[in-house]
Parts: sequence; structure tokens; C-alpha cells
Amino acid sequence: MVNQGLLFYPKYRSAVAAWRKTSPGKALPLAVVTLLFWALTYNLFHRMLVYFRSTEDIGTLLTVKLVSMTLISFLLILMVSNLISAFNTFFFSEDLYLLVSSPVSLHRIYLARFFETMAHASWMVMLMAVPIFAA
Repeated sequence: MVNQGLLFYPKYRSAVAAWRKTSPGKALPLAVVTLLFWALTYNLFHRMLVYFRSTEDIGTLLTVKLVSMTLISFLLILMVSNLISAFNTFFFSEDLYLLVSSPVSLHRIYLARFFETMAHASWMVMLMAVPIFAA
């Protein structure tokens, strides 16, 4: 049977080619904006959590509710993003006919598409969660 990694190989090669084509003049401003966004998000959440904890009677309750709202927001964003990404990956992909007609089991194709959907739908939430949970 075909190794599972071979199904990801074309995506990997196209990502490496796109990364090599990107000039440092484009990547550096994006990295600076990302780090600035992380710093501002961390600072905002840290200040909110410190302020909520300093409230005498309901500080702990407010902190728990803020973290709960953040987690529920992440869950809803992940659900919508996974749904949209799954439609594109499982049903509207142009290489689907080629993969189904190949000598690869449908289970392996499904697993490869599942992991691709997870990666496409979860990258934004993971990047957003780093400064929030660090605070």
C-alpha cells in the first residue's frame, strides 16, 4: 500500500516552492505585524485578567467567565472554519477524481483529507490562542 506521507507530498512541495519564492521584503513586514499583534493581544488580555483578579468579591468569577467566553469563541470559530474547509477539501477539490481512481484505499484518502482540513481550519485559532493563553 501507499505510504500516508505520499498523499501530502504534492502539498508539501508546493508549500516549499511558495516559501522559496517569497522574498524577505514580503515576509519581514508580515512577521513584524504578527509580533506586534501578539504583543498587543497579550498586553490587553494580561491587563484584563489582572484587573478582574483585583476585584474583591467576583474577581475569580469574572476571570473564569472571560476564559470560558474565549474558549467558546474559539470553538465556534473552529466549527465554522472546519465546515467551510471540509467542503472545499472533501467535495470541491479538483484532484479528488484522480485520488479516488488511484490504487489508494479510501480510508487513507479520507485520513489525508481530514488532516489537511484540520491544518487549514485551525491555523488561525492556534496563532490567536498563543498570546491569549500566555497571558
